[in-house]
Amino acid sequence: MPPVAPAIWRSVRGPAEDPTSDDHEGLRASRRKILALKPALVVPGHGDPFVPDENTPI
Repeated sequence: MPPVAPAIWRSVRGPAEDPTSDDHEGLRASRRKILALKPALVVPGHGDPFVPDENTPI
């Protein structure tokens, strides 16, 4: 799968609970859907692109 560029991650380091979100469960559900696609690279809204792994914040 090609890289994805969701603004639902701030960076690879988190925070897992995005302070700008008013729907944390919806955010986690969206992250799980994206990770299920097994993207090769995630380009977050802030921070450097990263390769998702088991430590990626959900």
